[in-house]
Amino acid sequence: MANLEFIDSFMHYDTATEYQKYENPGNNTLVPAAGRFGVQGLEVGLFSGGPQATFKTNPTSIYAGGALYLGTFSRVLIQHNNNLSPYVSCGVRNDARVYLQIGTVIHVSLVTVHLNSWYYFELNGLINVGGEQITAEVKVNEISVLSAATTSALEYHTIVDGNGAYFTSTQPYGVSPGDARLSDWYVNKTDYLGDVLIRYIKPNGVGHYNDWGFTGAASAWQATSEVPPDGDASYISTHTVTQKTSCAMENVALSGGACLGVQFLANGQKTNANIRSITPFVRTGGSDLNGDELSLPYGYVYTHDCQDTHYSESDLNAIEVGVELTA
Repeated sequence: MANLEFIDSFMHYDTATEYQKYENPGNNTLVPAAGRFGVQGLEVGLFSGGPQATFKTNPTSIYAGGALYLGTFSRVLIQHNNNLSPYVSCGVRNDARVYLQIGTVIHVSLVTVHLNSWYYFELNGLINVGGEQITAEVKVNEISVLSAATTSALEYHTIVDGNGAYFTSTQPYGVSPGDARLSDWYVNKTDYLGDVLIRYIKPNGVGHYNDWGFTGAASAWQATSEVPPDGDASYISTHTVTQKTSCAMENVALSGGACLGVQFLANGQKTNANIRSITPFVRTGGSDLNGDELSLPYGYVYTHDCQDTHYSESDLNAIEVGVELTA
C-alpha cells in the first residue's frame, strides 16, 4: 500500500460535486483563479472548516501539507483527527503567531505570518503507543517552527479518550472565523513532501485497452475527460468482469522538479444491486501497475488510489491510466 494517502489540486471538480470527493466537505467553494499561482482553489468560508477525508487505514503517523492563504488571523490551519476529535493541530493566533496544539496543550512560536500571502504549512502527528506519547511538529515553508510532545501517560489517555491510538482523518482548516484559501494539499503516512505542486491531468487519447463501452462521446477518453464531471451525460461502462479500458494522458512539465507520486481518480457508480468493484492501474513501459480494488456505491462518488512511484518527466508523459472491472 502506498505511503501517499491523498492529494488534491482542487482543479478538476466544482462546488456542486465536492461532496462526491469528501465524506465531510464543509461549507466551501471552488473558485477559478483563487488558488496559488492563479489556478482554481478552495475558498473556506466564515465559521467553516475545510474538507475532511477519512483514511483507508488507521495510521499512527501522519504528515500533511498545503498552501494556505489567510484573510484573517485566529484560524485553525491543519488538524489530525480521531473520530472527529482533533489530536494534533496547528494554526495562527490573533497576534499572527503560529501555534501547535496537542490535545488541550498549546505551544506558541515566535514565528509570525502575514495576511493575504501564501504560506506552505505542514503538520506531523506521531502516536507512540509503547511510550504512551503523541509528538508533533509544524513547518512553515519547509522550516520547522515548533515541535512538542505530550508529557505524561495521563495526558495521552485524555487525548485518545477511548477512540483508539491512531488517526482516522486529516483536515485543512478547522472550524474558525475568517475567510481562507487552500491549494496543493497532500497527506502522507511516513514523511514530509515539502512545498509541492499538485496538478491534475486528464485523458487526451486512446489507450492500449478499449473493452468498456462509451456513451455521450466519440471515444472512451472523450467520455471521461470532462471537468467538472457531467454525470450521465458522458461515461464509460461495462458489466463484464476483467474488462479493461485505458487512456493516454495529458503531458505535464516538471520544470526541473521531480514527480513524488500519482493519484488515480475515478468518478463513478454502480447501476444495480450487485457488488461492483474496480481496480485502477497505470500502464507504463508495456506493463500494468495495479492499485487497490475500490468498491462502488449507487450514486456518483470519487474513488482514489495513490502510488509512490517517482516518474521522470518522459516516463510520466508516456503513461496510460486505466480501470478494470474486478467484481
